[in-house]
Amino acid sequence: MEYYKIKSYVLPLPVLILLLAAASIFCSCQVADIPPRAKNGVLDARSWDFSSQGGIELKGEWKFVWQQDEEQFKQPDYDDSTWQNFKVPGYWNHIAGQGQGYGWFRLRLKLASATWKRIQQYGFFLKHVHSTYTLYINGRKFMSDGVFGQDRTTSTPIYQVRQKSLAKLFYTQPQPKENQSSELVLALRISNFHHARGGIWQAPRLDIFQRLERERQLDEIIDAMVVGILLVMAIYHLLLYYLRRQDVASLYFSLLCLSLSCYLIAYHPFGNILFSLSTWRFNLGYFSIQLAILSLCYFIYHLFPSPVVGRVNRFVLGFFLVCTSIIFITEPLFFTAYVLVNETGAALAVVWCLSVSVRAMVKKREGAIIVFIGLLVGPILVLNDILHTQQVITSQLSAPFGFLFFIFTQSLVLSNLFAKAHRRKEQLGEQLQQKIREQSTELNRHRIRLEQLVEKRT
Repeated sequence: MEYYKIKSYVLPLPVLILLLAAASIFCSCQVADIPPRAKNGVLDARSWDFSSQGGIELKGEWKFVWQQDEEQFKQPDYDDSTWQNFKVPGYWNHIAGQGQGYGWFRLRLKLASATWKRIQQYGFFLKHVHSTYTLYINGRKFMSDGVFGQDRTTSTPIYQVRQKSLAKLFYTQPQPKENQSSELVLALRISNFHHARGGIWQAPRLDIFQRLERERQLDEIIDAMVVGILLVMAIYHLLLYYLRRQDVASLYFSLLCLSLSCYLIAYHPFGNILFSLSTWRFNLGYFSIQLAILSLCYFIYHLFPSPVVGRVNRFVLGFFLVCTSIIFITEPLFFTAYVLVNETGAALAVVWCLSVSVRAMVKKREGAIIVFIGLLVGPILVLNDILHTQQVITSQLSAPFGFLFFIFTQSLVLSNLFAKAHRRKEQLGEQLQQKIREQSTELNRHRIRLEQLVEKRT
């Protein structure tokens, strides 16, 4: 009886946490100031206060030239008026018709005199550029990754994520007169021969360097924490499966945690140590997505088994084998062209698992509500991060916490199943002992009767 009292309080706990998380996110959201955007190769940020309004991503129309490479392109006084406009962030595939090639991007960034006086306190964050780049500021080399080349043999990509893409503005400039603006001329030289898509995937960000560094460190700490929790959960549930082979759901949940931790490792600074000079980072990242899709579908199937779910999972298994074969047989230049297939597969898998959990709720299957809530939280919090990244709202990045919430809810379901199995085992043991006692009592009764009969006859 005590168990049912506890259970009535445990089941609403994920709902309560979800409501509190949603309330904290949406209460902290506010409409962000609209940052300036580049037009025709010029971004006017003279009216932007970096101290109070935060940093800006250099989005908009940059100047772009395709398949040309001249030393004078980096000079601040070079006339780029004949170059075409290119919307950043974006891929150059829609302009060039292919991802392989090289080109230059230029942008004139106008800053207020108050900002220019503190220019050495600022820094740039350049995260996603494929596959090699060199950034020049006012004609001077500022930061770079990889070795630029005009073909595959001379180009060497270095897949550094987050760590090497931060640097300080290291030079001094003459101070402008009062109420006069100054400008930074950014020239970005990019080549790509190792990925299906080339260009600037995420616009460079300008902000106070200490703030950029603090955000980067916090992001790395959160990612490291999530990776650690995932690995611990993977090992824990693998041991649970080893101790109780009947609970196959624990095995697939362990694989799900392991695959997602591998995905984070592939694109986390941890991966710089293992994959900085190797394309295996993409192989591991794309394979982890496929393994996560497969593990999620089979995990849901073993929680709520049905013939329909089993037939769908056989299709998912075939999809996994085909995609995995392509990932490990071909080069990233080929399989990265089908990133939309991976994303579509992951979205369909989540929708399918949600439908299975809804059907389980209708049938009042135990744990279905918790599973449904866990599967629903992730997309909602990822949407919050997308809106924050696009500077539509100002809020806290919450996808890692949503992911941890998903792990918590599914672990709660598995723990409940294990607790029920243990209680059932105890009940069966008590029933067996009771039957043994009853049979012993009955045998003693028969023994006494036999003894009495023997005494009467003697």
